Amino acid sequence: MGLYSGRRMWRVFSLINAEYSETADPYVGFTPSTCESYPFSLAPDEAISLEGLFAILSDHYEGTEFDLTRGLAAGPFGNPNRFEGHQKGTKRLPGGFERPISIYRGTFSFVTQSSSSLPDGVGVAWYGQDQPAGSVWVPVYASQTKVPAEFLWGKQSEFSRASTWWAFNFVNNWMQLGYNKMLGDVQDARAKAQAEIFSVHEKIVAVAKRVPVKSLASYILTRGSSKIITELTVSWWSLSEKLIAKFSNGLITTGEEPGMRVGQGYPNWWLKAVGYTAWPPGPGPAVVTA
Repeated sequence: MGLYSGRRMWRVFSLINAEYSETADPYVGFTPSTCESYPFSLAPDEAISLEGLFAILSDHYEGTEFDLTRGLAAGPFGNPNRFEGHQKGTKRLPGGFERPISIYRGTFSFVTQSSSSLPDGVGVAWYGQDQPAGSVWVPVYASQTKVPAEFLWGKQSEFSRASTWWAFNFVNNWMQLGYNKMLGDVQDARAKAQAEIFSVHEKIVAVAKRVPVKSLASYILTRGSSKIITELTVSWWSLSEKLIAKFSNGLITTGEEPGMRVGQGYPNWWLKAVGYTAWPPGPGPAVVTA
């Protein structure tokens, strides 16, 4: 296990338990497997909401010494995604990058939720497509009989606008062009979509739990979940188009009037780090000709 997942275990535990956060050693992953490791489980300080669990799944160690949105490796736009360090056909160097909870190549995530006060068929798995940090979670119910086609299609070798997975994967990849420039737009869209989904979910469950016939309740849940998925897919493709128009060619475009198209630019610390301030270079040695 070591640092492959140990740091992520530390992060989860430190987020849910304040006392443990103050004493836990984030470097346990460096110790031999025979040494004491992190606990198997840990009681949280309080009940964790769905929003809290989604936030944990979306984490990049923000605010810690391992914060992946900071430092030279994050680039000029605070990109927390770290690809594999070596290139095929080259000598592998020792070392590595931190592995966040929301890793760049994550294809899905989910949180299961049940309640003793609800029928078994109303149990729900909150399912998110692609990397958690850019995902929105939708309810898929225990008695649901099917999901819409767009939720099933997701070949990684074939781009498709008919796919929910590709909608989220596209937005997450477009953000690579200027992560912290687009982050606000994407986070606002995520929060708005998730809040709307929670609201619709409550209405669906309220109706389904009053229906005495299980098959009818299943139909209500299936139809409700499918509608949520279809509408989210459409809205995320719409978001992708807005991001393409707003963030392209190193520019941020918000309209056609003067002053509504500005350069993204680079932060000064990064410009200094890459030698920007050393330009233009001085003249080379004099060339003597016969």
